Amino acid sequence: MNPLYHASPQLLFNAADPVIPVAPGSRLSGPDFANYTAVTISGQVFSDVNQNGVRDASENYKTGQQIQLIDRDGNLVMTVLSATVDRNGNSMIEPETEAGSYLFSGVAPGRYTVRTQLGTNQIQTAPFPDRFTEFAFQLDQRLQLESTGNLFENFGANQERWIYSKALAEWTYINQAGELYKWDGVSSGAGLSGTLITRLNRTYYDNPELLYNAQTTRVDLQSGDVFARDFGVLDLDELFTSIGDLL
Repeated sequence: MNPLYHASPQLLFNAADPVIPVAPGSRLSGPDFANYTAVTISGQVFSDVNQNGVRDASENYKTGQQIQLIDRDGNLVMTVLSATVDRNGNSMIEPETEAGSYLFSGVAPGRYTVRTQLGTNQIQTAPFPDRFTEFAFQLDQRLQLESTGNLFENFGANQERWIYSKALAEWTYINQAGELYKWDGVSSGAGLSGTLITRLNRTYYDNPELLYNAQTTRVDLQSGDVFARDFGVLDLDELFTSIGDLL
């Protein structure tokens, strides 16, 4: 059965009879028809040995990694394993696009979470996963945070970093503890002052792009959308093996 019935069970328990009786001489309009084009979700999984969140040329793609598709109610819709597959049918494997790849096809439009099921010895490095990820995305959407290409670090003599908010038409700054403030617009140096917006963690200070270019863990897919998301995974066994090579 089509995944649409899983996303909207009322299409089953409130199903309408498609048969329309037509009496001689009568004139009917309708019924109306609505159609959608199925959504495609795909990506690749790579071994992020250096834990920088991006695949470097020396890092391999991973096969056998479980990828899950979760609907808006938290239900598991589908599970696939990453594999090396000739997806374009040219009888060749193209590593940059087909190695360690996964694919969800025939998916009904809706809101989903795409996630990887980690093993006990694995850590996810991309997309960046922590308890603040979804909140950071909502914060970015609300404040319309943006980078000017300069973090103006230490303007207030506290090693803080600066991000502009278009929504507030004001500057915000984040300190080393991960606290985000709206600047009062006048203070500077050691007397820097502002209004606390929220408390995150040190990771968002170390990489402010996680704020001004925040990624959501959920995605709203419209009819015919083609969505791509790659996953970086650190296998601790591989890490300890590489450390052993250095000893």
